[in-house]
Amino acid sequence: MRHLIQWMSKLNIPAERGGICPALILALSLGGLLVAIGISGVDGLAINQNVRDITDRAIEFDLELEDEGDDLRAAILDMRHYHRDLYFVGPNDPHSIVNLNNAFAELRTQIGDYAAIDIEAVPGILPASEIREMADGYWRDFQPSIGLYFTDRERYDTAYNAGLADLHELQMAAEVIERVGERRADASLVTVDQANDQARIILLSVLAGVVLVGAALVWMTIRVISRFRQLYTSQQTASAQLELAL
Repeated sequence: MRHLIQWMSKLNIPAERGGICPALILALSLGGLLVAIGISGVDGLAINQNVRDITDRAIEFDLELEDEGDDLRAAILDMRHYHRDLYFVGPNDPHSIVNLNNAFAELRTQIGDYAAIDIEAVPGILPASEIREMADGYWRDFQPSIGLYFTDRERYDTAYNAGLADLHELQMAAEVIERVGERRADASLVTVDQANDQARIILLSVLAGVVLVGAALVWMTIRVISRFRQLYTSQQTASAQLELAL
């Protein structure tokens, strides 16, 4: 900026009486415009980074929590389906036992995926350790009773009903996780919208400042050019008068 003012001062454009040198104002306007452009660029990058960080957090945690809750609930529903099928077809059907075992293995996989998102203390939902303990408790209590289907139907029915209640409890826990994930995801998207609105307001404000500085620069440029024309006209008039005198 200092070098720009020194360069402009070489124009030797006289200031109006009681005023400021137009060249100095022109230099200041140029410098202000460059600073405004720089600030707007930095602000734009900072705001975009902030919006990106908020969006990444929403995708990495809140939306993932919703997805894992949905996957967990689907695995529990499959487990419940094969649990009920076993009651009607019995353990003599090899597919019923295989399907039940595969469904439990898938349930364990989904619990592991839920644990992998490394949730903090989110109010209202059960951590993966408790979900896993509930699933293991169901399997530990019901799986040995499958062989009682033909030998002791009363004990089997008791174990079946208890297992069905355990699966229902697991389903309720998964639905809570899914609902909490949905609410958090919606809240994160609202935060993203607010950040975008704030970014828009800031950028429009900076743009308005740049326009004002640019308008001032144009006005001062016109003033400087007018002063040059006045000086040129005065010099031409003085030259003509000097020539007539000579």
